[in-house]
Amino acid sequence: MPTLFIVGIAADKIVLHLRLKRQNCLVTVIKMTKQPIILALIERRKASGITQEEAAEMAALSLKTYQRIENGTADMRIKNYVSLINNLKLSDLDVVLDVLGIKGTTPWDVAAAARVLPPEARAAMVSMIMIIYRDTLDVKN
Repeated sequence: MPTLFIVGIAADKIVLHLRLKRQNCLVTVIKMTKQPIILALIERRKASGITQEEAAEMAALSLKTYQRIENGTADMRIKNYVSLINNLKLSDLDVVLDVLGIKGTTPWDVAAAARVLPPEARAAMVSMIMIIYRDTLDVKN
């Protein structure tokens, strides 16, 4: 089963690590424009009511360095990215969906993402999601 990890981000690119079964690991660099990952993090930070100073502390960075990252004049290290998204209670999937502009995630989107989980966890998660989804449909009708 393929797995995808964000292993590095910069103002103009994202580095992804794709692991395929029975194949060597593949590192892909996707060039981005207008800093979509940083813009997604800024949007999430603001939506959470968190200041740049608080975000800098969450990412274990100085305020000045964090401001440079948000302005696109400095790169963020993966350890700082992971610390920031963990403190914002986000996942890599949340950030990727924001970058792709997918705001209305459906239960099927989440179920598709669950394919990287172990079979038992995947089955339980998908069942729970579909039960909740059907309950919301019943309430609407």
